[in-house]
Amino acid sequence: MKRLNQFCAVVCYAFCVTFCFALLPLVGFVNGPASSAQAEQGDSLTAPLRRLEQGVKRITLSNGLRVLLYNRPQVPIFSAQVWVKVGGVDEQVGATGISHLLEHMAFKGTTSIGTKDYSREKPLLEELEQLVVSLKPGENLLTHPEYLRINTELSKIVDDNAFSRTYQQLGAVGLNAATSKDYTMYDVSLPTEAFPVWCRMEGDRLVNPVFRQFYKEREVVQEERRSRTDDNPSGLSYEALLSTAYWVHPNRLPVIGWSTDLKRMTATQVAELHRTYYRPDNIVVSLVGDLEVEGLEEKLEECFGQLPRATTPLPEVRVEEPKQNGERSVVVEFDAEPSFIIAYHKPVYPDPTDVHFSVLHEVLGGGRSSLFNKELVLGKQLATSVSSTEAPGERFPSLFAAVASPRKGVSNERLRDEVQALFDRLKREAVPASELVAAKRRVQVSLIAGLADNDGLASMLARFELLQGDWRVFLRMYETLLQTTAEDLMQLSQKYLTINNRTYVRVERPKVPQKSSDSREGKS
Repeated sequence: MKRLNQFCAVVCYAFCVTFCFALLPLVGFVNGPASSAQAEQGDSLTAPLRRLEQGVKRITLSNGLRVLLYNRPQVPIFSAQVWVKVGGVDEQVGATGISHLLEHMAFKGTTSIGTKDYSREKPLLEELEQLVVSLKPGENLLTHPEYLRINTELSKIVDDNAFSRTYQQLGAVGLNAATSKDYTMYDVSLPTEAFPVWCRMEGDRLVNPVFRQFYKEREVVQEERRSRTDDNPSGLSYEALLSTAYWVHPNRLPVIGWSTDLKRMTATQVAELHRTYYRPDNIVVSLVGDLEVEGLEEKLEECFGQLPRATTPLPEVRVEEPKQNGERSVVVEFDAEPSFIIAYHKPVYPDPTDVHFSVLHEVLGGGRSSLFNKELVLGKQLATSVSSTEAPGERFPSLFAAVASPRKGVSNERLRDEVQALFDRLKREAVPASELVAAKRRVQVSLIAGLADNDGLASMLARFELLQGDWRVFLRMYETLLQTTAEDLMQLSQKYLTINNRTYVRVERPKVPQKSSDSREGKS
C-alpha cells in the first residue's frame, strides 16, 4: 500500500491548488480549451475555472455523506477515492499509529468478503480478543498455544486477500491507501462497467468491516516502522523534528506510531476508532471519469447510505501549541553521511501566508536557477542538495523546513549558517520581479502530469472538500497566489524564518571513543 513519505514527499496543498488551475485549459478539465491568446493573460483561467465549478456535482446522501462527481467521458474508466478525516493528529500517546493500522485492516474484507462462514469466524475472533486481554506481561501472543489453535481454525474459513483480489479481477489500477496527519484515503481506478461492484465493495467495507488477521498485520506494521524509521536516518531525524518542534500538540506524534504502542494495540481498539471516525459527516467520496452510469445516484445511496447517521459530536483536537521562544536542537547519531533539517513554525490556510509560502518554496528550490541551487550547490559548493518542504499537516499550524546534505568536508553547522544567512537576506532584499513572476509560473505548471488524469483531480476535489469544507476553496487560494508580492515574501521571512522560531535536527556519525592516554601495555 502506498504510504506518504513522511517528510520529503509532503506537498503543501497551496502548491496543489495552483497546479490544478494550470491544468484546466491544458488537459480538458473543462468543456473546451482556452485560446492561446487567453493563456498569455494573467486572468486567462477565470472562465475555465468557472466552467469546472459548474461541472462538479455535489451529492449529499440521506445520512450526510458527501459525494463529488466530475464526468469526463473520453475513456470508459473512472477514479474513485474515499477520504476520511482521521489521522495521526487525532491520536493520543498510548494509541499512536492506530489510524494507519486501521488503513491496513480495511483491505482484509467484510462480513461477506473474505470469509466462508462469518457465523463461525465471529466467535473465534471474539475468543482471540479475550486471549489478548488475558496475556501476562512478557507472553508472546503469536507463539501462544491458544492463539495457534484459534488461528488454525480461522485459516480454514478466512481468505484475507479476497477484497484486493476481487478488485484486481475487475481490472483495478492503483488500488492503494494512505494515512497522514490529517486524513486516511482509499484509492482505485476501474472500468466504468465496474462501478456497481465498486459501490457495493466500498460501502460494505465502511459499514461491515472485519479486522481479521489483525495481529499478523500488526507485525507487518512494526517491521515497516523498523525499516522506515528505526533503521533510517531520514526517518529518525523527521521523527526527532516533530517531537522537538512540538511539545504538546499531537502533531508531535508519528503517524506510523511508537513501537511500544504498536506492540500493545488490539483489534478492539481499531474497531472503536472506526466507530468513532468512519461516519457519514466525516467522509467524502470523489469520483472522476466516465460516470454516465444509469442509476448512479440511487446506487450511491443504496451502498453508502447504509452507514448510520452520526448522533454524537466528533472528537475535537483542542490542544494548542505554545509559541516557541528560542531555538531547539537535537542530534541523531547514525552511521550515515551528515545531514540536517531546520524548521520554522508557520500558519496554515485560511491564513494567506500559507499561500505565500508556496511561492517562497519555488524561489528557493524550483530548478537550477533557484536560490538554494545557485548559491549553495553550484556557487559556494557547500551542499550536495538543499530543498524546502512543509510538514506535518494541513489542519493545524505546520512547519516550513529546509533539508540539506553538506559536501564532504563541510560541517552541518557551516551549511546551516549559510542557509540561515540566505533566509536573512530575504528579510532585507526583495525578490526581483522577474524571479517572482517565473516562480509563480513554475508553481502553476509543475504538476501538470500529476493532475492530468482522473486520479489527480479526484484527489484534489476530495482533499479540499474534506479539509476545508468546500472544494472551491482552491479558487480563492489561486487568487491569493496571483496577488503574492515580493513584500509578502519579505514579511513572512521576517516573521517566521527567525532563529527563535527554529528547530535544528542534525544527523552525525557516532563518535569513536578514544583510548585513554594513561593506558599502558607490557607492564612488568
